[in-house]
Order: sequence, then structure tokens, then C-alpha cells
Amino acid sequence: MASLPSVLPARPAVQDDTTTLDQIHASVGKITSPEITPIYICTVHKCFRLFPNQRNLTAHSKKDHGLDAVDEKNVVTWNTLAPSNTTMNTQS
Repeated sequence: MASLPSVLPARPAVQDDTTTLDQIHASVGKITSPEITPIYICTVHKCFRLFPNQRNLTAHSKKDHGLDAVDEKNVVTWNTLAPSNTTMNTQS
């Protein structure tokens, strides 16, 4: 299984010209963990779409990429992937 790289592929950025310095200083950040903030990134054909759970990633892989199961080499996550024989179970 892939792990989260320190840098994801670059894409052009849009400059934020509306946020003030006061807004930046007033913002609140939070340290998180895989249990609190799960993240799954699809890397099939450089897709790089983000998903909050493996079920959504699996549905995306099937619908948009025509895959029957999620292959761990096509996912970047800091969470543990469920076995591939259970990834298509969308009941919850």
C-alpha cells in the first residue's frame, strides 16, 4: 500500500486575494490522525480525487475507472485498506 507522500503532484494554484492578514491570524488549525480524519486518494491515471472513506473510493473506482476492486497500488492513504474481497460491500 502506498503511503502519503510529502508532496503530491503539482497543479497550478490560484492566488487568494481576498483573505486578510487578520483572518489568517484568527484562523484555527487542528492536528489530526487517521482515526479522526480518514483520507483516501485515487491515483488511477493520475486522478488524485480525495475520498473520506474506502466505500466512496471503491464506488468511484468502479463507476469512473471500470475497476471491480480497489488495488492498493492505486490508493494513497494513511488508513488501512479493507481486504479487496470486501471493498465492494456498500452496505453500512
